[in-house]
Amino acid sequence: MKTVSVRLNDTELEVLSRLSEQLGESRSQVVKRSISALAERKLPGTAPHVLAERMGLIGSFSGSANLSENVARRVRNNLRSESARRR
Repeated sequence: MKTVSVRLNDTELEVLSRLSEQLGESRSQVVKRSISALAERKLPGTAPHVLAERMGLIGSFSGSANLSENVARRVRNNLRSESARRR
């Protein structure tokens, strides 16, 4: 990952800091999200989901359709299994 240095005036820095605090994200995450949102509007076809579709990644995986659901339960069960295996 590359580092980019950007010059902001006091007002822009204050807006970035307030957004960061409100969203609970780092300033870097806010800038990245803003770039993605601008790219979606100004550069059609470059949104991550569009690129994933073009690459054939969407719908190409098999398994449970709800992999992102009940994550806490699956992690807890995996940790219990690992713990029991080590005993």
